[in-house]
Amino acid sequence: MGGECRFGHGEVAFTAAAAHGPDLWTEERVRQDIFLSDRLGQAIKAAQIARHIDFDFHHCRIVGEW
Repeated sequence: MGGECRFGHGEVAFTAAAAHGPDLWTEERVRQDIFLSDRLGQAIKAAQIARHIDFDFHHCRIVGEW
């Protein structure tokens, strides 16, 4: 993916480098979730695909390098 990922208290945070990676990826430590770039998430919403598939979108924080 290119960025680092951290978890805490029900939220996920990625470094800014994640924004330059693929549009769709999984994180080894969060096997039940699929992560989307903002660009892909917005395209899915604009195409109204989410009406036909039960997506449960959540925002991830983008943080500086740690």
